Amino acid sequence: MKRLKITAIVIVCLLGLWAGSLSLRRDWLQPVPSVRLEPHRPILKGEDVAPDSAFGLFRQALDLGAVDVSGLPGTSDNDWPHDWGEGPGSNVLAVLEGVRPNLESARKAGKAPNPQVPTLLEFDVDAFEYIWQATQVVQLLVASARQKTAAGDIAGAMAELRDAMRFVRILGYGGGSAHLMTWMENSKTCCRALRWMALRRTVPREALLETCAFLADYTADTDSFPEALRYDCLVIANTPLALLVKEMGLPTPRSPFDSVVMPLAPVLGSTRGVTADTIKGSYAHFIALAEKPYAATAWEALAGKMRFRPLSLLLDRDPVGLRIIGTAVEAYAMEHRSYLSALASIRATAAVLAIAGHRREHGQLPKTLGELVPAYLPEPPEDPFDQKPMRYKIVADGTWRVYSVGEDGKDDGGSGASAPGGEDIVFSSGEFDEEPGTKPKKP
Repeated sequence: MKRLKITAIVIVCLLGLWAGSLSLRRDWLQPVPSVRLEPHRPILKGEDVAPDSAFGLFRQALDLGAVDVSGLPGTSDNDWPHDWGEGPGSNVLAVLEGVRPNLESARKAGKAPNPQVPTLLEFDVDAFEYIWQATQVVQLLVASARQKTAAGDIAGAMAELRDAMRFVRILGYGGGSAHLMTWMENSKTCCRALRWMALRRTVPREALLETCAFLADYTADTDSFPEALRYDCLVIANTPLALLVKEMGLPTPRSPFDSVVMPLAPVLGSTRGVTADTIKGSYAHFIALAEKPYAATAWEALAGKMRFRPLSLLLDRDPVGLRIIGTAVEAYAMEHRSYLSALASIRATAAVLAIAGHRREHGQLPKTLGELVPAYLPEPPEDPFDQKPMRYKIVADGTWRVYSVGEDGKDDGGSGASAPGGEDIVFSSGEFDEEPGTKPKKP
């Protein structure tokens, strides 16, 4: 009997300590009340999507059946042929013939009014499936543009690439960060093909002017990166904790420690309501950073505050929520940088096309990007990394380059490559010059 009393006293004391620790725990991030968490667009339910709407036609284009596009050449930056104008092989032509109705639906989708993807209210595997399929359709349209280029139809090829960009831009209306990044990366692929044509082929002036105007207005009414984060917040905050762990694989990377901690979430104070508040509070910080000019140090500082440590089990009000959402900081920092890099690519492509057109029309390079206004561009394109006009430099050997200052915000005079990093992001007149191991350039 005495032993039972002692055991009961110990249990009561432990429960008291546990309850006391819960009341003394702190929130590991201060709230940001000025940040809006709700998306600006009205919620669109999947059942409200009409078959002839932009997204309805978008889904029709994705119905590729057993078509395999994995081997299509010339559609990826990782396998970019410098002799892109040679045209696809007979196997690719057969694929294009088989998906003609899909490509027609894609073209119609991009031009349909009021584009918007259905709003995700919690995690949905099907949504990520159609995001991946959209890339396949873009690859097919790029292959079609390559076919037109090889046939000498440069204006038709540019129109096909514009259609590809319009189609995938639908993901930029009402979607989360996965939608946004898929849109941006596919747009970069199309822009590279457009620069290739401007620098390696004679483009009809009307096609050049139309494409410059298209690119200048391409992202005007689409969702920004902060808006995509609002949709992510909506999804993750409304998704049950068990589903976050099971389907989304959060936290990433997983550890044996997680297999012990996650089942104990309610005991540790991480109830669904508490974790939802944690997620919303975290996204307020993500959005606040995304609305400012990119700063790697700011993202790193936030990652330090949100880093999960064993003591978090005792000191933090929601240790499981911290473990789940804390792993997202580095991913969002990378996506923020990639988003701005893609914007730089789109805007620089408009400048490259305009410079090439000006040179052919006047026999000389423009001295400044301002000389391209208003004949080719409505205004000099803005560098998304510092909100100043993109830089333009003519080199002594007659080559030229358009560039962004990149993630460090410093003008290094156009040094670097067409990729984000500490150096400038450069798009030069020699971007498609012959490289070791490639076929000789055509005159």
